[in-house]
Amino acid sequence: MRLADLPDLPAGGLYRGVVLHWSAGPYLAWFDHYNLCVLGPPRDGDVVLSLPIAANLRRIRPGDGLAYGAHARGRNSGRVGIGAMCMYRGTMSDYGAFPPTPRQVETMCALAGLVAAKYGTGLPVDAQVRTHYQWAVEDGYYPDRWDWMREGPALVRKVAWYAASAR
Repeated sequence: MRLADLPDLPAGGLYRGVVLHWSAGPYLAWFDHYNLCVLGPPRDGDVVLSLPIAANLRRIRPGDGLAYGAHARGRNSGRVGIGAMCMYRGTMSDYGAFPPTPRQVETMCALAGLVAAKYGTGLPVDAQVRTHYQWAVEDGYYPDRWDWMREGPALVRKVAWYAASAR
């Protein structure tokens, strides 16, 4: 995917950022509550547009009948959800048969960098990109949640590099 492949911000659109996720599913199962899904082996790093990005680039009003990616409780308006399809039956001590692959992580960060470069002009990347884990802890609904994305700041630094490269 390239910067030019991303749609323009719709008239009256809203962009607040990107939320990075892992699906808790197998590598090749994607879900329409993420806008972009990064598959694992044997299609490692391939991207599926599971829900148009523009569906989330607005103020979301549940019950309005319009589809959107419901990827982070209360944090979907103006936020693009990017998920790595991995961690099916994984635990903190054993990521199981579907751990996140290095290629999935790189692709997810590259996609987030493109989105940040396209829509977040003038905003620092660390103000735009968060992991679902970071939002869950901040909002208090998963205070004890385990997550390989606890390394959110390291992922955001990687996203910032990709965003700078895209501009």
